[in-house]
Amino acid sequence: MTDGRLRRTGPARETTILTVTALLLVSYAQLDAKDQSLVMELRLVPLVDGLRETLPEHNLNRLSESSIYKRAKAAGVDLEKPDNPFIAHRYGDGRLFYLFYKSTEEWFGDRPYVIQRIRKTERTWPTKGAQPETKVTYLVEVFATLAGALMKADRHYGSFGIYENHKHEVVKEYEIGFGEVPGHCEGTAWPYPAKSYFKALQPYQADVGLYDKVRFSRKRDWLLHVSFDKSGTYLIRSRELGIDVPKSLPAEADTRPKPNAASKDIVLEPGRGFAGFTLGDGTPKVLRRLLGKPLEHVTVGRQHQNISVATALTVNFNSLGVANTVITRPSFAGRTSKGTRLWDHRADVMKAHGVPRKQMADASVWKYDGIFFFFDGFDRVRRIVVCR
Repeated sequence: MTDGRLRRTGPARETTILTVTALLLVSYAQLDAKDQSLVMELRLVPLVDGLRETLPEHNLNRLSESSIYKRAKAAGVDLEKPDNPFIAHRYGDGRLFYLFYKSTEEWFGDRPYVIQRIRKTERTWPTKGAQPETKVTYLVEVFATLAGALMKADRHYGSFGIYENHKHEVVKEYEIGFGEVPGHCEGTAWPYPAKSYFKALQPYQADVGLYDKVRFSRKRDWLLHVSFDKSGTYLIRSRELGIDVPKSLPAEADTRPKPNAASKDIVLEPGRGFAGFTLGDGTPKVLRRLLGKPLEHVTVGRQHQNISVATALTVNFNSLGVANTVITRPSFAGRTSKGTRLWDHRADVMKAHGVPRKQMADASVWKYDGIFFFFDGFDRVRRIVVCR
């Protein structure tokens, strides 16, 4: 996908609890004083991965059926051949269009979800030098998380016309983090149906409503600034996400996470786990003894537990407290017993592990006995999951 084309792929029967993408983009904010060694990162998600999550059976052959594809096409943007793999955009014929996806990484707290609230300010200048007409609206939403990342990437989309006006501007002030909305979203377990990964608590509206009721225990802020005028000048900018269109665009080379040095000697064994920790036998106590105090210990699904440790691994335990799976996080620097590492190319996986049985060559996940490899839009390994 390095040429920016979206690859076509057939249906991929993915384990849906593990489908969030793993590209990281240079944006850090310190956690509270309880653990200053951790960071809360925001990252851009490749367009192909964000789009695929929304399609039936994750099938890119059906991209042209989607509403976002049709909206983009109407604005003169071809989502099958975007100019940049992270953000699609165009300003022409009096309309500005943009689309990108973001997620989180290394976000750990006492619950497997985060709340995001947005204050959107729109300003329209009917003529040059006139006072702008201003409109402010508020939105509140909730995202389920897995291993510190959103279960489903957050889509950011805009399509605005200039019409007879001189200039239009949109400023979105985001706050995202751990917390509660009393009476609506509370507790340390995901408060909505298990197979839902997102909940809109309040769409954009002029009344503040639930926006002022959000109570964050820990959060970070980020800003999206969009502006365009009659002359054809425009910008789409988010310092926190590394976006400054059209001045500069995100590059694949900038998205590699810094390797976690503490994980470099860990070897993952398909169907088994890693040295000193065996699936079907390992317990939270054993994991703590081997890899130290957890960064996160949360309840997920049907009374399962996810424990994330500092060596860029998250382990899922069943209701009996026995280890089910080992999940890598993007900075994991270890390898499989056959030498495969995160960010290796698909061809490297095939060379080491062989041809995956009954799976399409470009499927987003390849399943082998006891180990799954998840690929991103650049055909790199974005996640490794060892299972029983």
